Amino acid sequence: MFFLKEADNESISAIAALERLWSSAPWSEDALRSFCAQKEHALLLVCCRDDAPIAYLALRFAADTGEIDTFAVAPDHRRQGAGEALLREAIRQAGERGVKELFLEVRASNLPARALYEKLGFTVCGRRPRFYKDPEEDALLYRIKAEKQRENPGH
Repeated sequence: MFFLKEADNESISAIAALERLWSSAPWSEDALRSFCAQKEHALLLVCCRDDAPIAYLALRFAADTGEIDTFAVAPDHRRQGAGEALLREAIRQAGERGVKELFLEVRASNLPARALYEKLGFTVCGRRPRFYKDPEEDALLYRIKAEKQRENPGH
């Protein structure tokens, strides 16, 4: 079983290692620490199994809008519910903080991630040509109404 928590100094190194597994432009430990220090406008959630981080999600807030900056699940823990649990918690916490809309970008070819986002109620609202590098690829911009999800978290 896994559990969710806000990232702390003890989990930063493990999150940075996970970030290096999948990202062509990974966040450094310093960048993650700096992000965590912005408690009023940022949230870094981590999903742990046996006290070891297996997934993470960085969420930034501005006024009534939020953006998921980075989100990943370790390859050997995918499709076991950790990612969905993190997203649901991020949407819930965003709604509690007054966020009305939450956005994220995803590689157009990342069909498993897109299926998860759509399952939770995210919809495509734009495309950013050549947004990603190594390899170059378009990003799809997704949006969800945070309040809607907060009121009906099971659907």
